[in-house]
Amino acid sequence: MAIVENTTPFVMQTYEKWDHQGDVYQVITLKGTFDMVAHQPMSVSPIQIPMVTGDEHFPGLNGVLFYSQLVREGDLILGKRTTDICVSGTSFCPEGYKGIAQSQWRASVQVGQYKKTLNITGPRYFIKGADGWTLSDPEPATSVVLDYRQAFGGHVPVAWQFRQEDRDVAYLFNPIGQGWLPDDEDLKNCISAQKEAIAHWRDNLSMVTAPQITDIDKPVSTPFDRPIPAGIGPIARWWQPRYELQGTLDQTWQDQRSPYPPEDFNERFYQCAHPDLITQTYLSGDETVTLENIGIANYRGSLPGIVCEAIDTRGFDKPYVLPFVLDTVRIDAMTRQAVLVWRLQLLAQGPIRRLTVIHRPAMASAAGDAS
Repeated sequence: MAIVENTTPFVMQTYEKWDHQGDVYQVITLKGTFDMVAHQPMSVSPIQIPMVTGDEHFPGLNGVLFYSQLVREGDLILGKRTTDICVSGTSFCPEGYKGIAQSQWRASVQVGQYKKTLNITGPRYFIKGADGWTLSDPEPATSVVLDYRQAFGGHVPVAWQFRQEDRDVAYLFNPIGQGWLPDDEDLKNCISAQKEAIAHWRDNLSMVTAPQITDIDKPVSTPFDRPIPAGIGPIARWWQPRYELQGTLDQTWQDQRSPYPPEDFNERFYQCAHPDLITQTYLSGDETVTLENIGIANYRGSLPGIVCEAIDTRGFDKPYVLPFVLDTVRIDAMTRQAVLVWRLQLLAQGPIRRLTVIHRPAMASAAGDAS
């Protein structure tokens, strides 16, 4: 175990977690809050946001957490293999802040080389006619909240579901979205009476609210399309594609491994960002950040350019440097603040260490050589 002194202005938490192999780690997590200044690196905020001990959600439909939007994930996890980029806020059309509405516009976020562009529209509908479903022209709007309730997805209304466990009659990539209708394949596991009831409800619909947030390169045209929902916010643990990464939670797991994760657990489960905003390697922390039509005004600046390290001085001729990794970047476009989370994992059964946690400019020389 390590005895840790925090000399940074950031919030720190140490805790133990085990991985899917049963190895126990001491995790040191740093959480920094930064103000986003245009055309400059982000600056350390005078007020630091505390750790979030568990996932936070908007209230779910009828109190069911399955039908809720993940607002922010808990900070006290084992770790991530690359960096999550998550953005929250409202998209305004180019002159929406003046009250000038448009029917359609683009919104984008870019951090370094990672960019996500969304097509935003005013309210629109799928309408069923003699030749099938068509998409109406969007109505004018000045803004759209950027969460998954406005993206493609949805679920069968609770009134048409027979039991609590039937709540998975939904688009599992986004059960709180709009525009989705179940096809026969979605109903294959339903009991006969339920299948008939849901099909009757579906087949008598003539209009369905369509998504207002879509991927710029993947338009949606009917309620029976099956795109990955477009978004820039975090994805709940029980939504796809995260859900299948947790492995096989069967009776064998329950009898032989619980509470450890299943043998086929995939560590990508810890990544909560939209798949297009999960990086291939860790961000370095000085990347350029651009927001277009997200928040009241467009933004261009950069991450703060800070590196966090733990310095171990026990018995060495010179300090030994243990680098933290930057595994989470959360941007709030409305408050113009960003939260960065750095993490360091140490085997808990390793030698007792006395560590001093520091932060420094990314290009400055380290206190010692980690090699």
